[in-house]
Amino acid sequence: YVVELTKGTVKAWFHDDTYSFCQPSFRPGTTTLAYRKVPRTNFKLGAVYCFNRPAEICIDEEVVSPASQRLARSPTWSPDGRRLCFLSADFATHDGPVRLMVYTPKKDVVEVASGLYGIVKIEHWADNTHLIVNELCRSTPTVSLISLDKASRTIFRRNAVACAAGAGHVVLHRQSLLHPGDLVIT
Repeated sequence: YVVELTKGTVKAWFHDDTYSFCQPSFRPGTTTLAYRKVPRTNFKLGAVYCFNRPAEICIDEEVVSPASQRLARSPTWSPDGRRLCFLSADFATHDGPVRLMVYTPKKDVVEVASGLYGIVKIEHWADNTHLIVNELCRSTPTVSLISLDKASRTIFRRNAVACAAGAGHVVLHRQSLLHPGDLVIT
C-alpha cells in the first residue's frame, strides 16, 4: 500500500497473484518507484529480506534488471535520482559474492563492482557518484567506497561498519576489541 501523507489516503500499490513486491525505493523528488519483484512461492523466510531466490528489479511496471541477473535485490536511487543501483548474484547463496549494478534511465545496466561479500542492502551514498557499503570480508566487517564513474572499489576501513554518510563525511561504528562501540567521523 501507498499512504499519501498530505491527503491521508491509502491505496493499493500493486496486486498480482503470481508476484510479491518488496524493497521499494522512491526516486527522489518524484513518485517513481523502483522495487523488487519476486515470484510467489511458499516463503519460509519472507519475501522482503531473504534474497536467496529469483527476483527482478522494476521501475513502476518496467523490468530493468537484465534476464541474466536472476537474483537481483536492494534497489536504491542516487540522491539526484539519475541512477538506480542494485545488487545481483549468479547463484543462490546467502553469503556468496554479489555485484553492484547501475541502471541509468534510457541507457543499459552496467556492472560497477563485483566480488562484494556480505552486502544485504545499499544504505549510504557519499554523494551522487560514490557509495559507502558495508561488507563482510573474510569474517571482518569492512567499509568500502565504490565510485560509480570509475567503476572502482576501495577498502576504506576494516573492523568498522558505516552508520551514516553525507556532506563529505562518514560516521563509522568501530568493531574491535580495543575500541568496542566507538563512533568515528571521517
